[in-house]
Amino acid sequence: ILAALRARFAAHASWTWVGTIIIAVNPYQWFPKLYSRDTMLHYHRAADAHRELPPHVFAVARRALDSLLAADESQSVLVSGESGAGKTESVKIMMRYLACADGERGGGRMASTTAQVLQTNPLLEAFGNAQTVHNDNSSRFGKYIQLRYAPGGAQAGAHIATYLLERSRVVGQAEGERNFHIFYAIIGAGGAEMLPHDSGEGGAGEEGGGGALDLPPAAQCEYLRGGGATALETSEDIGAAVREGASEAMAALGMDEAERGAIFAGVRAVLLLGQVSFAREAEAEPAPWTTAAPAAEMGQERFAPRHAAAVAAAARALGVDPGDLSAALCTRQVTAADGSFTVLLDEAQCLHARDALAKAVYASLFAYVVRRCNRVLGGGAVGGAPAAAEDDLDLAWAGRFIGILDIFGFERFATNSFEQLCINYANEKLQAQFVNHVLKEQQAELFEQLCINYANEKLQAQFVNHVLKEQQAEYAREGVPWSAVSVGETSPALELLEAKRGGVLALLDEECQLRQGSAAGLVTKLREANERPPPQGRGNCFAVPRLSHGTAGVHPFLIRHYAADVAYEVDAAFLAKNTDALHADLS
Repeated sequence: ILAALRARFAAHASWTWVGTIIIAVNPYQWFPKLYSRDTMLHYHRAADAHRELPPHVFAVARRALDSLLAADESQSVLVSGESGAGKTESVKIMMRYLACADGERGGGRMASTTAQVLQTNPLLEAFGNAQTVHNDNSSRFGKYIQLRYAPGGAQAGAHIATYLLERSRVVGQAEGERNFHIFYAIIGAGGAEMLPHDSGEGGAGEEGGGGALDLPPAAQCEYLRGGGATALETSEDIGAAVREGASEAMAALGMDEAERGAIFAGVRAVLLLGQVSFAREAEAEPAPWTTAAPAAEMGQERFAPRHAAAVAAAARALGVDPGDLSAALCTRQVTAADGSFTVLLDEAQCLHARDALAKAVYASLFAYVVRRCNRVLGGGAVGGAPAAAEDDLDLAWAGRFIGILDIFGFERFATNSFEQLCINYANEKLQAQFVNHVLKEQQAELFEQLCINYANEKLQAQFVNHVLKEQQAEYAREGVPWSAVSVGETSPALELLEAKRGGVLALLDEECQLRQGSAAGLVTKLREANERPPPQGRGNCFAVPRLSHGTAGVHPFLIRHYAADVAYEVDAAFLAKNTDALHADLS
């Protein structure tokens, strides 16, 4: 298989059939003729595109559409692979084909529904994509697109479901990586024009005006400089491209200037929150507002925003009172049997509260953008904000559809944290479940639920099983010498992740519920439950490596996934990400 892929890639053939599954090798260049309208029509009009024409993702989309029309059954297409493999581009290519095929029914014009979905891509990518060390435009969320069809076979609407947005990227990035693209659009030259004009009323501690001028250069933004100087070198160019694409997509969705300005103002508010730092009250600037915080007890220190202007700017951007925001960031209300009382937060807890609020605000903005897209795609009138009750994960549709799942790929970085554990677990889960779905001919509803909840090692385990069976049968027919390879239906890594007793996710939840839960405690429990070889443990897919750099407070463990061995570094932040909750005052 690998030799065939290599030979075809050298001949500029990016697509290769393995049974009914197509494998794509990303050429990192665009071949216009390969994706032209003439080529689409060639695959659309062929009697059997799968057998008569060269391998192409158009043939996958053609097969899904033919099956929907012939069997009157919904279809789902899974696009899976490593980060940077070209998954999102493959989805766009399939959707262009489906738009072309539907347009042929109406006189040769592209279907308006799919065209609208494609128009939303720049906006969703602006808010949900970022540069990583593997990919300059990596999707940091999962996306399930449902193209809906009327009984006669014409497209009737669409719906986009998103999940597992990488919220932690909002407040910190790994070396050489960037935050979400949209943040760079409102930084520097041109960013001010995206923001609504200030009324000039000013807030407490401000001198009026402000606007984009409240934001420092990207290199001085706390939430943008985590990736280091290299990641900021071309941020101005990225910002300009994102501004253009996002603005055009918003216009296509019927957003007026006020609605667009409000969304960008929310993005600005997140960056302004990042500029709020904390110090001991005696060292902080005096604030022109008062808070009803309790007196510090013996041996306890009170912390406050270091600069009053910073918290005032963030409060104004959020539309709240600066005194209320300051109190919510520096104190917490605790309810007990004998009543409620206020607890003072230390500096680390203040920073955690600030970051939790920033992540929650950004996640709400992202959810709003998705709902806004769905309001138009679902057949609603263009223009106007979506109702608050609209659910971006609502897939209730009684008719037939073609569902396309674009899920982030398997990841392995120099430093792997909670995000990589979730992403790789999703890949493990979906890998196995997808092929199990195919082999047992389950209905598409089960696949939808699977896509929305957790996704991918099961896909890999059963995909390999499927491929090996087909290849071994072909070897037998052709008389090719081969040695039998046995592949189990279940994945050891998936069992390690999911086991209710001793599993990674179960022990992680348990440790997070403990008052004194710690990274060391989690890894110790994982070792005790899994380090021994089977059947007493899961040592065939679990290990505890030694940290070469010896970072204090970091405790690693290793999982042998289907794609590679990945060492996850567990620290206090790792556990915090699993809870990722706002305390009541911030909520």
